[in-house]
Amino acid sequence: MPNVTAIYQVADGLQGGLDIETRFGGKYTHVFQVEFDGTNGSLWYAIAAVNLADSIPSDEVFAIPEYGTPHPEDETSFVVEKTADPVPDSWGRVWKVTVRFAFPKGLTQGTGGGPPAPSDNQGNEPPFPLPNTHRSWSSWTRQLAKRRAYPLVNLVTNSAGDPFSPPLTVEDHLPQVTFVRSQTTFNPKWKSEFEDRLNDRDFKIWSTPEWTAPKWSLKVISITGDETAATGKTPAWWTVTIVIQYNPDLWVEKPLDQGGRYLVAGVKTKCLTNGVPVVALLDGAGGRLADGGTPVFLDGIAPATKGPYRLNLDADFRGLALTV
Repeated sequence: MPNVTAIYQVADGLQGGLDIETRFGGKYTHVFQVEFDGTNGSLWYAIAAVNLADSIPSDEVFAIPEYGTPHPEDETSFVVEKTADPVPDSWGRVWKVTVRFAFPKGLTQGTGGGPPAPSDNQGNEPPFPLPNTHRSWSSWTRQLAKRRAYPLVNLVTNSAGDPFSPPLTVEDHLPQVTFVRSQTTFNPKWKSEFEDRLNDRDFKIWSTPEWTAPKWSLKVISITGDETAATGKTPAWWTVTIVIQYNPDLWVEKPLDQGGRYLVAGVKTKCLTNGVPVVALLDGAGGRLADGGTPVFLDGIAPATKGPYRLNLDADFRGLALTV
């Protein structure tokens, strides 16, 4: 992809007045010009443009505002829509990006009642934090292989000093948070883009008191949508439930380093004991673990540089649009 060379804000203005339903939240439009050092054929690259130059002139801006960013002069309005088009005859080297700010609009309350239901951008990634109708904390349970016993200096091993196979386990309870909210639409594609994904960066999962969970420590377990049909003057809406589990050890595998072969001068060699092939413990660097050596778990700490093993894809959890 070409590099961003400059981003200019070329226009801004107020559209309409106050939101009729909310009585506040002005509607604004900002227009930016994004310049590239080559041909850019991606709309998404334009609307998410960031200038990574070491120094940026005062008449330029650092980046196109992200979805959910408040308006600089009206904290009740947020970025809810972005569009982009290449400038004619620029061969994709110059794009105009239009950013619209507004207050997230809810359902009109009718005689049949019903909860407020902000739009989720026609079923795509919700572009702004959506109000929750309910939040709850509970626990999830895992069977944890015990590597150490109390006092923690003692490894859980058999009388010969080797780990048990299968390992001894203990029941471990960890935090789980559930967010419930209403939306005007629900798109299964959005659900599939986040379910079973890990947070790709540190993520604030709670605001009071503030709790920022480390990268790969959160996992979206499920996203469900339940439709309530329209009645009278009340439109239909979707009740969306998002369940996230926290793992202080991160959602990665840290397997015991063992195998049927080990490295000798870079050459894979069968593990033999008295001439018989065996599965032997390794030392974290490809060699066979010396008798009486401490078993190595591949957790990414040198010399065990082969881990950790992340078995799930990750995603930017800001796209969940949670109100934490």
